[in-house]
Amino acid sequence: MRPSGVDSTTGPGSSLPPASPAPDPERADSRRAVVASLLLIGAGAAAYASSLTVPFLFDDSTHILHSSRIERLWPPWSLLGSSFRPILKLTLAINYALGERDPFGYHVVNAGIHILSALTLFGVVRRTVAGAGFGDRVLGGATGFGFAVSLLWLVHPLQTQAVTYTIQRGESLASLFYLLTLYAAIRCANDTNTARWGVVAVVVCALGMGTKEIVATAPLVVLLYDRTFVAGSFAAALRQRRWLYLGLASCWGVTVATVGRDLALEHGTKGMLGDDLVSPVRYLLSQPAILLHYLRLAVWPDPLIFDYGWPAVERGTEVVAPAAAILALLGLTGAGLWARRWWGFVLAWFFLILAPTSSFVPLADLAVEHRMYLPLVSPVLLAVALVARSLARREVLGGPVAALSLGAVALVLAGLTVSRNREYQDLVVLWSGVAEHRPENHRGFLNLGFALSDRGRGPEARRSFERAIELRPGYVLAHFNLANELLGDDRLDEAIAHYRSALESEPDWVALLGNLGVALRRNGQSREAVLHHVRAVELEPRSVRSRHQLGLALEAAGSAKAAVESYRAAIALDPGHAASHLALAQRLSVLGRGSEAIAHYRAALRRDPGSARATNGLAWILATHPDAAMRRPGEAISLARRAVEATEGRAASALDTLAAAQASAGDFEGAVVTARRALDEASSAADADFALEVAKRLAGYEHRRIYVDGG
Repeated sequence: MRPSGVDSTTGPGSSLPPASPAPDPERADSRRAVVASLLLIGAGAAAYASSLTVPFLFDDSTHILHSSRIERLWPPWSLLGSSFRPILKLTLAINYALGERDPFGYHVVNAGIHILSALTLFGVVRRTVAGAGFGDRVLGGATGFGFAVSLLWLVHPLQTQAVTYTIQRGESLASLFYLLTLYAAIRCANDTNTARWGVVAVVVCALGMGTKEIVATAPLVVLLYDRTFVAGSFAAALRQRRWLYLGLASCWGVTVATVGRDLALEHGTKGMLGDDLVSPVRYLLSQPAILLHYLRLAVWPDPLIFDYGWPAVERGTEVVAPAAAILALLGLTGAGLWARRWWGFVLAWFFLILAPTSSFVPLADLAVEHRMYLPLVSPVLLAVALVARSLARREVLGGPVAALSLGAVALVLAGLTVSRNREYQDLVVLWSGVAEHRPENHRGFLNLGFALSDRGRGPEARRSFERAIELRPGYVLAHFNLANELLGDDRLDEAIAHYRSALESEPDWVALLGNLGVALRRNGQSREAVLHHVRAVELEPRSVRSRHQLGLALEAAGSAKAAVESYRAAIALDPGHAASHLALAQRLSVLGRGSEAIAHYRAALRRDPGSARATNGLAWILATHPDAAMRRPGEAISLARRAVEATEGRAASALDTLAAAQASAGDFEGAVVTARRALDEASSAADADFALEVAKRLAGYEHRRIYVDGG
């Protein structure tokens, strides 16, 4: 007999296995979500590994390379209270604290922010689809649909400017906070612990508004989401989550506190850049064509252009067709919102996020690709929804075809992203693309000139600067940098003409005054050079460079004592300034004050041990000082040999010094041989005066007489 209550079909010896527990759909979906998240992390890392070696460029110079503000992380409240976009600056300060100005660390953080944004987007879309009851009607379910949207958004090449261009971390970081605000608000509406998620939403919203102004529309988007997908009406949303919306609205205070400084910065970008802001009306009328361009890039991301230099509209006829298209989209958006359609919210997402930068508030750049970073969600989501709906009709092939289609599109987009990141690694390639695709963009040719100049391709750099001036006559930076190239080629008259052109617009630019002074001094116009250097010192009295250049000009103008004082002033400001120590030592040596000169030569060599001029100058005094107690023949020979090696034995002055040092040490035979080499080099250089001096000293060595300077 079997025990009572035992089913004979499941006992020992039964041919049927024990019944397995029913599968848990939620647990299975959670596992799929974890796998999807890991795949997103891997895809993001693969797509942006090529961005980690991209150098700093363009505005990175102002905000990272030459910013002293990010050098102080502690106390953090001083940074948060005094800088525009303080949260962005705080992250840059953290990067600086960890790795100073190595671009690698900054790019790692940027890529990490982008991946976190994709994961947050995945959470938002997945919960929305599941919560709205679409999960069983969407191909791949809520998790699959959310993964598809997030993956394509993550690897889309249109995102590269916001991720790879370091300072545009402001866009990606603000977008992360924007997405986190919406995610926390969704959890606030659907989870049991609403208070906790409400606090999270308010905190991340405030952080976002302290990062960039685009987050100003986040409270409106949250309210619109609530009305569309949860509460059913604005009144119900405000009634049910009153404290959440009061908290989100209070975050606007952060934007109000920083927006003045932000606008001041934007207005400050004109002037030397030559980019005057257009009127709000022209800015607004220019945006419809730009918005259509953004949408085209979402579908066909080619060509991507780092700096558009998009011109404002000039004629009303230019506006009609683009404005009609955008108004139609706005009408469709309004209809969708009125009917509480999901696609109405998705379209509104696009317009609301772009509103702060693509409406009537004029900014220096009418169009830039990084503004599409978060709005790109809209076209990607609509495209995925359209394809998924089409494939879902083929029930047999739908799943496999969807997976293969997603994989193929993602691979193509990721490949384009990797390729675009490689273009960022080569600034000549990056700016050549701007010049090619936007041939009327003066800034493109200016920056192409910078890149070519850094590569040592001077003639091409000059042509780029000249083209920038043709496109925008009076372009200060183009005149200045063209003049710098001409100065480097000793085309002094041309350089001076371009410096003067720049000076007409920027009479108080210290670097310009200094370079013009250098060109004038080298052109024999030393007295005028002094005037420009004096003005530079007046404008920046603590500029070591200006003090040093003034000393050189005074010396060339015959004011030796004033030059000495100017060098001393430069050294007082920077005791380690090698060039001023060297110039002062040379001038003191000429004035017969060799003992003082020795100290300054040694100071110059402490900062710049490889300086052949300082090495040779010190060796000369130690070999030829009129006071025998000050002469150091052994050290002079060692120093002079270093100078000869540094000049590869072709500098007559270094050979002359070595000969004097050898004679001072009693090696007259060696002195004669070396002096003859010096005479040959001086003769080859057609320096007749110096050759005559060497010949006189050679005659003394042949008669076993040392040379004493001034004796």
